[in-house]
Amino acid sequence: MRNKTIEWCRRFLSLSAILIVGVIIYIVFIQENSVARIYHNQMVIDSLKMEIARCNDTLDKYKELNRRLDCGDGPTIERIVREQYDMSLPNEDVYVFE
Repeated sequence: MRNKTIEWCRRFLSLSAILIVGVIIYIVFIQENSVARIYHNQMVIDSLKMEIARCNDTLDKYKELNRRLDCGDGPTIERIVREQYDMSLPNEDVYVFE
């Protein structure tokens, strides 16, 4: 049985074919740039891009708030302070809804 197996391997498998298959397995699964690592890194990149987009939205919100505060007109600043910090005039009641 063992002799038949060796003969079959010599007949149908060449050293170059085994070497090529070994190199392909090394490149695809073992190497630093393997398919699994590329897939994992792509997932990390996608999640970081989503986080950047979320941070840019927040940044735009604060830039707009800063622009409104820099304009310097009194009613705008008063409205922003009332909305953000729940401040009120002395003769006024404030109701906070969440």
